[in-house]
Amino acid sequence: MSENECKRCKHKLPKNVCGASESQNYNQNIEPDNSCDYFLESPAQNHYAKALQHGVIKANDAAISEFEAAIELGLPQDDEMCARYFLGSTYSNLVNTDLAGEHIEQLTATPEFQNAINQMEKAVLMDSEGKYGYFSENRALLGKLDVLYSFQADAIQKKEGADDAIAFYETKLQLFDYLPSTPMLIMLLQLGALYYENKGDKERARKYFRKILEADVVDPVDEGGMEANVRQQAENNLKIAEDMESGVSGKKVAAASSSGSWKVFLVLIVPAFLFLIGGFYLLFVLLALAAGAYWWFKLK
Repeated sequence: MSENECKRCKHKLPKNVCGASESQNYNQNIEPDNSCDYFLESPAQNHYAKALQHGVIKANDAAISEFEAAIELGLPQDDEMCARYFLGSTYSNLVNTDLAGEHIEQLTATPEFQNAINQMEKAVLMDSEGKYGYFSENRALLGKLDVLYSFQADAIQKKEGADDAIAFYETKLQLFDYLPSTPMLIMLLQLGALYYENKGDKERARKYFRKILEADVVDPVDEGGMEANVRQQAENNLKIAEDMESGVSGKKVAAASSSGSWKVFLVLIVPAFLFLIGGFYLLFVLLALAAGAYWWFKLK
């Protein structure tokens, strides 16, 4: 393995384009393991590689430190987008979800929670603005952000009321309008339930329940069945809302229970880290596979 690979070069531009004007690869797409005589080492890429390694084995503090160093030193925008997503996702590993429910306001006020949301949201905005298509291909990665937003909205509803929670949901959902269909199914389910139970707006409730059923698959694997459960609740809620219009009453719609979903979304980070590391270090991939299996069985 060459030490002068393009993926570690300071001339690397977004979308794997060579930015070294002297190189025969200038302005061309390059493979990560390509190399040339005009290699210039990028300290930021070195920190990024180390961060991904730490992330696979859940060395959260070390991963956070390396991600932040990589971002500060400057990465190509698409690499920065990924680094910010995984930085936020790593912060989310430190969130004490035992506080969800009665202590939801305390949970959402923690630095770990706010950093998790802020960094993942920045990644979404960068994907949208840069037209990288990253979250179009990796919809399942947004499952964590879906849960965190729902926690935040729960805290807002508890403190400010349903109207403010609805406004929060609708504002955040707009961030994902650039995608072919929204991956934020829990948010849609919660929003529909708020319109139904708190506002008595059955038509808007039905609109959001239908969006869940019409949305593209978020997680093809759906370990733990969280997505299937949300879709089933949406289908049941839609039927209840339609029955109300027909004069059948007495039932309440169901909102999502995010407490049972957290383990599902935690395991998403391991295969995602493996995908991004690619050819950084072959030996580390073998370690990563073992670490991924360990965390998968531990979180089941």
